[in-house]
Parts: sequence; C-alpha cells; structure tokens
Amino acid sequence: MADISKVNVVAIGDVSKISGVAKASISKFGGADVPSGTEQATRWIIGATSGRVYVNDTPTGGFLSQSASGAIGLAVDKGTMNFYNAAYGNDDGDEPRWIVGSDNVSNEIFHISASQDITDTNNWIKVNVTTGKPAKRGGPGLRYGNGKWFSVGGGRMLGDNRLVMMSSSNGGNSWVEVVDGTFIGTSNTGYVVFHKEDDTWISPLGVTSFYKTTDAKTWASGSGKIASYEAYCMGYNSDSGRYVVGTNSGKLYYNDDEFATAPSASVSTFGTSNVWGVIYVKGTINKWVAIASNGKIAHSSDGQAFTASVLPSPMGSSHHMRAIASDHTTIVAVGATAGGNNNILTSSNGTDWTYISSSALGVTVHFESIACNVLGAPTS
Repeated sequence: MADISKVNVVAIGDVSKISGVAKASISKFGGADVPSGTEQATRWIIGATSGRVYVNDTPTGGFLSQSASGAIGLAVDKGTMNFYNAAYGNDDGDEPRWIVGSDNVSNEIFHISASQDITDTNNWIKVNVTTGKPAKRGGPGLRYGNGKWFSVGGGRMLGDNRLVMMSSSNGGNSWVEVVDGTFIGTSNTGYVVFHKEDDTWISPLGVTSFYKTTDAKTWASGSGKIASYEAYCMGYNSDSGRYVVGTNSGKLYYNDDEFATAPSASVSTFGTSNVWGVIYVKGTINKWVAIASNGKIAHSSDGQAFTASVLPSPMGSSHHMRAIASDHTTIVAVGATAGGNNNILTSSNGTDWTYISSSALGVTVHFESIACNVLGAPTS
C-alpha cells in the first residue's frame, strides 16, 4: 500500500501527532505506511567521558565541521562519569527533551528541556534512581517511544532473574526498575532496548535471548537466540521488518520475524572487533551502517552482507568507533582514539566518510554516544 499523504485532510508533513501519538512513533495508520519524512536535525548531542556533553548546532541541517563558527562546543560538565547513552524524546507534557545516561551509580540520568539553555548546568536535572541501571557502551540503551522511556545497563541478580532495565512513564522525571520473571540468565548487563512501534519494544539480553513486550509492561522471550555472543547494538528497517544485531567479536546477524526463530549470520567485515553500533538509514541513503572498534565502518543494502568503507586519514586501527546516529539525511559516527582523544566522521551516503577534527575542544575526552533532535531517528 502507498504511503499515507494526509490525516483528516492535513498533509502528513504538517502532522506531528496522530490520535495523540507522536508521528515518529507510528509506522502505519489505516493500513498505510507513515513516511519518516526528511526532517533534518538542527542539533546533535554527543555524550563523552569525564562527565562531558557536547553540542553541535546546525541551523540549516547536517553537521557542521569544527572549522565552522560555533560548530561543536561543551554543553555541560558533570564531573566523574561517562555518558554512554544520549537520547531525544518527549517529557510528560509532550514537549521535546534530551536525556543522557551515565555509568555513575548515583547520577544515572540527567535530563533537560530542549527549549532550555543547555550550557546552563542548573538546567540539567539529575535523577538518582533507586536500583538504577548505570549505562553501558552500545545501544540504543536509552530510548523514547509512544510516551514512554526505557533504559538498560548494569543490573543486579534477584534469584535467577537478571534485572537490567528501568522505565519511566512521566517523561524521565522518575524511573522504576523493571522486574520481570522472564529475564532469566547469568549475564548482568543490558546494552539495547529498542522501540518498534506503539507499545512494542524489544530487548536482547544476556548471551543472547530476545525479549518483547506489546504493552510496554509484560515481557516474553522469543525462541530465537544467538549462542556464545552478547548483543551490543541493534537496528531496524521498518520498511522490510528486518532487524540487524551487532555483537562482541565482530559478529552481525539479521532477523525478519522478531526473533521467533534464530537470527541468521550476516557477512561481516569486522573480524574480531566489537560491533558497537548498527542503524538503518532511510531516504536517499537507504543503507544499513555498522561501526566497530579498531577504526571500522561497514555498509549494506540488505543487512545480510556488509562491505567495509575506506575511511579518510587519519583514521586507523587506533580510532575506535563508539556510536552512530542519523536524521536520514546525514550520518554521524563518533569515537575514541586509543590513549588519546576523540574522532567524528560524517557521511551523506553511508559509504563515503569525512573526518571532522575536534582537537579544538582543548581537553582529552572520548566520544561515547550521539543523538539528534529528530524524534524516532536511528541511534546506537
């Protein structure tokens, strides 16, 4: 069926919500596809080590290079923690909000209204979560969808249960631990929680079982599993219904039935390098893009066979890619240099990449997460 063009005679491009639900959280309406649109990001948030969050403001879209005036700068410094998660969504009044997740057990979550001055440290609200889940590299480990937030990370064992998830139904103002008897296993870490549509969420946990909820409350385990590897990241193509999962040791897998059966192995170019991000980018790019340690990025048209990208100088095996995001027009990948600083790469086609220097930041930090101000945009 063709994409939907109007809702109640209003052009779909002018619609932000359908029946009270954000358009970005809806894939179909009346049996027709809801197009993702071509909205370009005007702000990118980068989470880093040393408690720092950076901002890249781009009034005309894209991602401005370091040489451009005001392209990238420090938004806030929260001290001793690493911001492994960054996300954009809505608060409990359906107003846009940024949330970043750290690995600090007393400072797991910080949030700020997208309309506030993000360089004012007092505008960033800290949420100290009881039995909170400190963020882990990979993802998306923090995600918004259909009025709810979920986050996964380091957890705890409760008998045979693996408790690595927390949720918020009030825009991230407060969080509760998700206690579900289906989360069984010995691994005590969650890397991915993914919003598909409506109240359907999927999370791969442990080595590696896939859990799903269709009411944002009760989770069930699928039959499909990945033996011997942990899922560090996951992306989704809503047009084809395909998921792609990246793991430790350079493995990539694809699945088309929401993990009712075991995922199939993709052709990976990553060797044994850990895969920290994989996203599907729509629009004219129309590609899967995955990133890994040791300076590796690969792309695929179908998620089954990946081709390595040739990266520009000075990228090499010591430049470890950590996170990737897109607004379906521009792709931005960020990372860390072994023993050194950080790196940023951008692409407009998912194949060719431009290196953006960030040495002017004036401090040694590693970039660990990234998100843009487009609801539902892919990030990992």
